[in-house]
Amino acid sequence: MGLISNVGRRQTKTRLFYTLLYTALILLGASMVIPFLITITGSASNGFDYDRFAIVPRYFFSTDDRFVKCLLPYFNGYRGWGGQMRTELDEMPPGWNSWSLIGPDRDGIERVAQHYLDAYRRNPETFQRMAADYAEFVEKYPLADTVVYASQSQTIRFVMDYYIKAYCRKFPEKAAGMSRTELRAAALDMLGEEWHLPFGSFYNINFYAEMSYPLGFQSWFPPAGDKKYELFTAFKKAAASQRLFPGVKSKWLQFLKQRKVAYGSVDEVFPVRASSSEKLRQLWAEFRRARVPASPVRPY
Repeated sequence: MGLISNVGRRQTKTRLFYTLLYTALILLGASMVIPFLITITGSASNGFDYDRFAIVPRYFFSTDDRFVKCLLPYFNGYRGWGGQMRTELDEMPPGWNSWSLIGPDRDGIERVAQHYLDAYRRNPETFQRMAADYAEFVEKYPLADTVVYASQSQTIRFVMDYYIKAYCRKFPEKAAGMSRTELRAAALDMLGEEWHLPFGSFYNINFYAEMSYPLGFQSWFPPAGDKKYELFTAFKKAAASQRLFPGVKSKWLQFLKQRKVAYGSVDEVFPVRASSSEKLRQLWAEFRRARVPASPVRPY
């Protein structure tokens, strides 16, 4: 039963009270929902738009935003990435020295994106041919003279999966009776023994130093025998073969289905290896030229 009678609710001061009460409730509710939405948006952001603190990501409805945001995995984290990006983007503004500065520059984002998107719309065949040529070129380029952006989350997932598989190959009987948690602990111990470093967690591992190695100096050579650098090279191989980009595997399997290619398990067809059949390698080359011509691994 209401505390205020039906007659009392008709009074002006009562209606004003209700208005103020519901307004306060709406504002208080928004004060709880808005930070939650910002948190969700931040989890779907990268260095380009993380500092915007937006309720809805702008790239949901802005093609220009999506275009520049998707450049980050190709130009970031390694030594001299800004200079290399500047040589390839004709319209890149002079103040774009970090992604935290690029994100807020809406005018610059629109200018850069429209320059390339308009050119593609006018002549898509030329750009598709350029992408296919690049895919063929980079496929044969020496891996040692390449750079790659490795985010912390990518590094953790790759290193964890790499050493879990290594442990399973070395100790198949022990691994068969282990839980996922026990496997991670055993894999971490194996990593520590190989690197001669005690790690409390996979989350303490990153490739920041390796990404900054001075590839541009002729007197520099990769550290021979260094286990971490060997793992970084394995990471580059995985990135170059498109194993780390989300969605590539599903599109590739769909492509094989369209070509009526039969296979037993997914591991047989992805990733495509040098030991794969000639037919599969030719199909992958065709798929890569048309669908995924560029990987995060880039010639220096």
